[in-house]
Amino acid sequence: MAQVVERLLETTVEQLRIFQKLKVITEHEAKQISRKRRSLERNLLQRETTPKHYFRYLQYEHNVQLLLKRRVKKLDRKDVTSIDKTRLRRALFQQDSRVMFLFNRASRKFPMDWTVWKNYLKYCLQTNSSRLASRVLGRALARLPNLEELWLIAISFEFDHRKNMRAARVIAQRALRQLENSQLLWKEYFRIELYYLCRQLFQRQYLGLPIPEREKVENSQSFTELNHRDTVCSQEVSDDHIPLQDSDMEEDNEDNQLLLDEELDLVYRDISQHSSISHDSTKGSDQNQTISISVSFWEGCTVLLILKHILQKWETDDHFLASLVQLVMETPFSPQVLKNEIRSLIFSKLRTYENCRLALVKGWFQSDSNSLSSFQCNELLDQLKEIVRDIPTRDVLNRCCEVMDSLSMKEELKQSFLNWVSKLDRSLIEDSHTLIKTIQSESLDSLITTWQHIKDEKERKNMECFIIDRLEQEVFDSKDANVDNKKALLSIQFLNGEMGTLASLNNLECLERIRKLYDRILHLCPMNVSVIRIAIHVEERQNHDKQSIHRLRKLFDAWCEVEGSVCIDCWLQYITFERKCSGPHRVTQLYWKAMKMLQNKAEFMERFSLLQHQLQG
Repeated sequence: MAQVVERLLETTVEQLRIFQKLKVITEHEAKQISRKRRSLERNLLQRETTPKHYFRYLQYEHNVQLLLKRRVKKLDRKDVTSIDKTRLRRALFQQDSRVMFLFNRASRKFPMDWTVWKNYLKYCLQTNSSRLASRVLGRALARLPNLEELWLIAISFEFDHRKNMRAARVIAQRALRQLENSQLLWKEYFRIELYYLCRQLFQRQYLGLPIPEREKVENSQSFTELNHRDTVCSQEVSDDHIPLQDSDMEEDNEDNQLLLDEELDLVYRDISQHSSISHDSTKGSDQNQTISISVSFWEGCTVLLILKHILQKWETDDHFLASLVQLVMETPFSPQVLKNEIRSLIFSKLRTYENCRLALVKGWFQSDSNSLSSFQCNELLDQLKEIVRDIPTRDVLNRCCEVMDSLSMKEELKQSFLNWVSKLDRSLIEDSHTLIKTIQSESLDSLITTWQHIKDEKERKNMECFIIDRLEQEVFDSKDANVDNKKALLSIQFLNGEMGTLASLNNLECLERIRKLYDRILHLCPMNVSVIRIAIHVEERQNHDKQSIHRLRKLFDAWCEVEGSVCIDCWLQYITFERKCSGPHRVTQLYWKAMKMLQNKAEFMERFSLLQHQLQG
C-alpha cells in the first residue's frame, strides 16, 4: 500500500516545489499538504472505501486549489518573470487536472452511484469544461441508462447550455426509446422542439426574412420500417459508451448561421419518421396506420406530432396535457397555426377536461396583449360560459373567476358573468353538490369499495382524489394524540396499491405518505407489531437504496426488540435481508444475537440451516 501511495504522490512533488520556490506556499505548508494527501490516499486504498472518502479528498483538493489561485493573484507582478508565470500556470493546471483525476477515479470505483456522477458534472460545469462534461454525461448514461434525471440533465445541457439542437434531439429520442413511459422526458422533448421552432421564427423575424411556405408533408412510414430503423440505430451505438455530439464542429453552430430551408425540411422528415406510432388497439391491417400531420415545419408540425403521440399514451391525464398546452401558449413566437391546431384538438377530444380548457383560455388571451379590448373581453366571457356549460361544477366556477382576475378584467364584466351564473339552470351543479355531500357522509371503507367498482377512468380518478383528501384530513393531518389504527392500516393498504392501482399519485408520493403515516404511529406507539410488519412489507417492495435500507434496519431492530425472544420469523427475515444487502459479517452478528435472545434455540438453528441451504442452492 505504501508503494502505491508514494507512486500516486510523485507527480505532486514538482508542483509543490514550484509553489514553494516562488513563495506561494511555505515549506511547512508544503509538508502539511503532502502529509494530508498521504493520509487521504491511504483511506482510498482501504477495503471498505465509500464515496464519502473520495468526497472528503476532493473537498480538500478543491480548497487547496482555491487557496493557490488566491495567493498567485496577490503576487507582485514586477518580481515575477515570464518564465515563472508559465511555471505557475502549469502548476495551477496540474492542480485542476488532479481534481479531475480524483473524480475519474471515484466514477470508476463507484460507477452505479448517482451522487458521484452528479458532483462530477457539477464541477465540470463550474470550471466551464463543456467537452469533459459531455464525455462524463456519455459515460454516466452508459452506466445508468434507466435514470430519468440523468437523461433530463443531458438534454438540457446540450440544448440550453451548448445550444446544440441536433445533439439534444438525438439524446431525447434515445431517452424515449429507453424510457418510453416517462412523462418528464416527453415533456422535455416537447419543450426543446417548441423552443427550437420559436427561436428559428424569431431569428427570421429579426433579420427581416420571410417565413417560407413549405409543402405539406405527411408521414407514411410503416411500423415495421420504424422498428427496423430503430434496431439499426441501436446496433450502431455500443452498450458501454453513449457518445454525445460535440458542438465545436462548424455544422452545429446554429446561433452563428442561418439554417437552410432544405435542411430544416430534412430535419422535419427525420423527426416524423422517428415519431411515427402505430395504434395499439388494432392489429393486422391496421398495424401500419400512423399519425398524419398536415402542417409544415414552420407551422409547428413537429410539436404537433409529439403532442398527438403523447395524447395516445396519456389521454386521461388532464394535468399533464394542461401543462403542455400552457407551455405552448406562454412561449413567445409560437406559431398561430399551432395554437389553432391545439385548440381544435382540445375541443374535439378533450372538451371535458377543465385544466386543458382553462389553460387554453388563459394562455390564448395572455399571448395577445396585456390589456384586453372590449371584443376580447366578450370573447373570453363566451368561452368561460361554454366551459361552465360543459363542466358544471363549483370548482370550475371558482377557477373561471381566478382566470378573470389574472387577466385583470373589469369588475363590471366579472359581475355580469356572476349574474349569468346565478340565472343559469343550476340543476347539474346542485346535483353534483348534493353528491359531494352524500359522499362526505360515507365512511372510508365504503368509499374505497365504490372506488374499486367504478369503471369510468375520469370518475374513478376524481373519487380517488377525494379519498386521498379524506385521508389527509382524518389520518395524516389529525391533531389528536392518538391515531385510529384501523383507518391508518386501511390508508396504508390503499396507498400501497393493494386495493387497486392509483392514477393521481406516483409511486414516490405514495411511499412518502406511507412513511409519514407509519412513522407517526410508531412514534406514538413503538410496540405496535402489526404496523411494524406492514412497514417492513412496504419498504421491501421498494428499490434497496440507502434510505430504504436504513429504514428497514430500524424496523427490524424494533421488531426484534419486541418479539425477539419468542418469534423466530423476525430473525430469519432480518438475516435474509442482511444477506442480500451487507454480507456474511452482519449475518453472523445477527445469528449470535438471536441465539442470546431466543428461548427455543434448537428450532432456530434448524430453520437457520434450512434457510442457508435454500439460499446456497
